[in-house]
Amino acid sequence: MPLSVVLRLAERRLTDGVLAGEVEIVETGDTQLVRTTEELVSFLRTCLASETHEGE
Repeated sequence: MPLSVVLRLAERRLTDGVLAGEVEIVETGDTQLVRTTEELVSFLRTCLASETHEGE
């Protein structure tokens, strides 16, 4: 199932070459601050995993 997200990036960190900011899951409104690409991917994987278990 598709997962729609909004990324609000911190401009200063992006200028430094770092993907950091806030990610919001559109459907639920859940938000998470992320400081690295790894944190972003981890949060999205967690959301996708919990979404697949909800349908069971």
